[in-house]
Order: sequence, then structure tokens, then C-alpha cells
Amino acid sequence: MQVLITHHNVQNRTLEPYEASVLELLTKFTSNGKTIIDKDMLTLIPGKINGGTFSFTCSATMPLTYYLEPLIYLAPLAPENVHVTLQTSGKLENLDLYPSLECLCSVATLLLRHLNCNNVQFRYKEPFEVIFECSPLNRIAPFDLSVEARVKKIRGTAQVRNLQPSIGKSLVIGAKRILDCVCDNVWIALASPPGKQEPMISCSLIAEGTSNCMYTASITQWLQPSMYRDPHVLAIKGLANSSLSKILDIAQRESNNIKENLEQPSLFQEAERLGSDLAKRLLDEVSLGGTYDTSLQHLPLVFMALAGDYRVCKLRLGRLNSFTIATLRLIKTHLGVACKFESVNEGGYIIHCVGTNYINAGVGTF
Repeated sequence: MQVLITHHNVQNRTLEPYEASVLELLTKFTSNGKTIIDKDMLTLIPGKINGGTFSFTCSATMPLTYYLEPLIYLAPLAPENVHVTLQTSGKLENLDLYPSLECLCSVATLLLRHLNCNNVQFRYKEPFEVIFECSPLNRIAPFDLSVEARVKKIRGTAQVRNLQPSIGKSLVIGAKRILDCVCDNVWIALASPPGKQEPMISCSLIAEGTSNCMYTASITQWLQPSMYRDPHVLAIKGLANSSLSKILDIAQRESNNIKENLEQPSLFQEAERLGSDLAKRLLDEVSLGGTYDTSLQHLPLVFMALAGDYRVCKLRLGRLNSFTIATLRLIKTHLGVACKFESVNEGGYIIHCVGTNYINAGVGTF
């Protein structure tokens, strides 16, 4: 099978660093494959999937979830256990385009265990390192994820680096103020790991429910404390520690407080706002009623296409996004599996499909 990626509609298109990095990663995970790069076309000829243990340093132009997702699809199809370590360094870019490691790993763990993977484990240091372990599958049994679910509990992690831990506490307060109104089982842990990176604040919220459903929402931002007002320090620039500066500071403190409150928020206020906005995003995902949230709803689709053909696979989706639609088109083109959509009264869709009955012949039976 050949996979062709064309760039005819993009002028002066070059291979981005993250694209070269993911191609190198897939080359390391497979053998006897071929990658042909032409002027306006990229041709991939996949090779045999390998298992085993290896590590890889990814480009910082994309978060680690971008590189981890294809391995989640390939690891259950390997001939032996997979132990992969992905790491990166520096200031990561495009963190707002992908879910956090905690969100992706939580949903992937639930899904792979539902597929009867005996050993599935993720260990991560958000957002710079992740270790992924997975046992292979001989075949994928058809599954039904169409039952409407109810949320049982909400868990989360707030993390601040090179900032006051109390800023993370403000983020937790902002999130819990919203979530406590709708759920009586909410717990958000606060972590302040050491490091030499730039100031960063992140939070991941995960709503766990019945019938193997899970909804997530995450946010990660690199902060510049100079952009926000420090409520404890009001200094007059250019006067240093002279007596005149102290007199002027006392005389103008009240007016400066009013002016700065109108112009710039403090870091604590910004963190609390981020927490409230993130909690509202999570509740929006829950209200859509899918099995998984919008950003990760496409994960089961590949396994549905490879499942056994003796029963229909079903998956409940809320709001369809463009990535899910593109994934369905790729499955139809390369695997020949067509999906049927059924609208439900509560909103959303239920996808039906019959898999190709893929058998992993490379798995040893003894």
C-alpha cells in the first residue's frame, strides 16, 4: 500500500521540522519501508511494524502528543511488547493545537484496555517526556461504545513551573468554582515541579463516566510575568531606592493601584480566569454526549476498521470535527471500510461499521 501526500495547492511548500521528525520516528518503528520526497509529493511505502524498546528525541515545534498518537495505533499491531520513550526539550510550540499528555494518555489507556491489551502503561513528565508500554493483540474484537453515559467523577492536575505555587492554587479555585456546581466528586491536584524552563502554567481536567466514556479539556501556556501586574511590588522606574522615590511611591500608590487594576490583570487573576474557562470547556464537551471529547473522538476509528467482521462496531460521537471527517475518508480510501451514520434524538451520531478482520500474524503464541 502506498500513501501519497501532495502539496500541489501550497506554494513553495517545504518539509517542516515536525514532519521530518515524525517520519524519522515511524521509520524507526518499522522496517523495510520507504519514504520518497519529490518536489511537490511525499510518497510513503509502509514497512513491517517492529516492537521492542527504543527512545526518540522529537522536534520541539509540536507537542509530544503529535508524535505519540501514531504509536498508539501501531503498538497493538506489533509482534512483541513495545516500550517507547519520547522526549523533547526547550520551549514547545503549538501547545494549544493538541490535548495534553495527561488527556491523551488517559483516553488511550481506557480504549486499549477495552480492546483487551493486557499491559498498557503511560508515564509522563508533562510536557517534556512520555514513556509508553503496550502489549500486542492477536486480533481486535468488535466493540460497542454507543451507550449513553453519565459522568461519575472529575479529576485533574494543575502544574506551574518557575512560578509561585499559589498561582496554581488560583487556577484550581477558578476551575472548582464552576465544577462544584454540577459534580460532588471533584479533585484537582497541584504540582510545582522544578526546572530551568520558562514560566509555564498548565491544567488538565478529565471527567470519567460509565460505559467507558471519558471527556477531557486541557490548557498549557508559557507566561511572561512582566506582562501582568504584580500586586505586591509598585516601583517608580528611574528613581531606584532614593528617598524621593519612596515619597512619590506613597503619594501615588492609591492612584497607581486604580490605574493598574484597569489596565493589567495580575497573574493570580489570569490563572483563575484560565481555570474557569477550562472548566466551562469541559462541561461543554460533556453536554455534547459522545463517548470521548471532540479532540480525541477519532481514536477508536482505526481500531473499528481493523476489528473482526462477525459483528458491527458502534461508536457514539457528539459534534464532528474536521479531523474526524478526514480520518474517516482515509479509512475509506486505504482500508475500504465505509461507515454508516445514525442520528440520535439527544444530539450527535452513532457510527456503525464492519471491520476488515485484521489478524496480527506476527504475535507469538508461546
